[in-house]
Amino acid sequence: MQMYNQTLSEVINNENTKLEIVERYEEISASKIRNLIEEEVLRLGVSIDSVEYVKEGQNYFLRIVIDRDEPIDIDKCVEVTNVINPLLDDIDFIDDSYIL
Repeated sequence: MQMYNQTLSEVINNENTKLEIVERYEEISASKIRNLIEEEVLRLGVSIDSVEYVKEGQNYFLRIVIDRDEPIDIDKCVEVTNVINPLLDDIDFIDDSYIL
């Protein structure tokens, strides 16, 4: 019985280690994305509030939250997206498919 508990403990530790690696990868990716797009987004008169790259279920999501003093309408979101997309496509350091 002791050997079974040790093996189970090792599996749990390995799963925790895998989760930590995935979370760290997501943090690094979000930081790289922010650094890549921030200057161009600022030129549009908005700032980046947050960047989040996460896996939910089977899908990865890249969420970029923008902000400015005036209300942000859909046209501004489209404008920012049109600037961000080519930058992300050019670098292409995210191996997985994701939803922006």
